[in-house]
Amino acid sequence: MFGNQYLVAPVLQLGQREREVYLPASTWKCLVDSQLYEGGQTLLCPAPLAQIPVFERQG
Repeated sequence: MFGNQYLVAPVLQLGQREREVYLPASTWKCLVDSQLYEGGQTLLCPAPLAQIPVFERQG
């Protein structure tokens, strides 16, 4: 978490191109593709070299 509004999920292993991200309870907007997700679930997010999965808490 970066503050209480952003969840940043960088790649942590060499060669990793996707990663699981747990979203806490709330509604979250993916800043990569603008999709909305309900919290309380784990997502498998693509994480190519040029992108870091970042989510913004809505409301």
